[in-house]
This record gives sequence, C-alpha cells and structure tokens, in this order.
Amino acid sequence: MSTIWHESNCKQDSMIFDTLWEAEEWGHSISNDINMGAFDGYTTPDEKAAYVLLFT
Repeated sequence: MSTIWHESNCKQDSMIFDTLWEAEEWGHSISNDINMGAFDGYTTPDEKAAYVLLFT
C-alpha cells in the first residue's frame, strides 16, 4: 500500500452530488480552470464528480 501525497496547489472539495447530471453541470463549469492550470489537481470523495472530471 502506498501513500499518495497531494500537491500544495491541489483543490480539495467535500461536496457530494445527488445525481450524475448535477456533477456534469458542475464539472463543465470547472473544466476551464483545470485546463488553464489554475490548480494542479482535485480531490473529492464523490465518485460522480471524479467520473465527470476524468472524462471532461
């Protein structure tokens, strides 16, 4: 088992979405920030948000 350390510029969030549609709407709103390099990574406990960020 390895430990994953997050970068200091990693955005962390704790919100949980009720539906995949909500997560998709949120993901599209944050995708420009990710692509422009506003932060180096993103951590979330919600699997729907992680799925959307993976394919956005």
